[in-house]
Amino acid sequence: MNIGQNYAQKRAYVEVLLSGVMRVMKGFDYIRYAREFQTEAEYIRIGDLTGRAITLDVTAFDLNDIMMAVCDYIVNGPDGKAVIKCIVHDEDRLIKASKLFKEAA
Repeated sequence: MNIGQNYAQKRAYVEVLLSGVMRVMKGFDYIRYAREFQTEAEYIRIGDLTGRAITLDVTAFDLNDIMMAVCDYIVNGPDGKAVIKCIVHDEDRLIKASKLFKEAA
């Protein structure tokens, strides 16, 4: 599988399959996947209807790792053991990731 196919597979997995699962959550708005091709950094952003969003660094995660982080978020919120390790807090990285999500939209 080439890089483009891998990106498309992860994006579809997150934005179609996992989004469908998360739709039943009260207040859920969206989940998106973005990748920065120069650095190969990968991010997932989960937003709710109150306007809050969390950005996860899932660089080099396979589909199983992505599922574990998202399931941990579903069950435990941003304090989950798998989620807390990959939350992006650095403002510069959040701004850079935000640009990727806008480009992917």
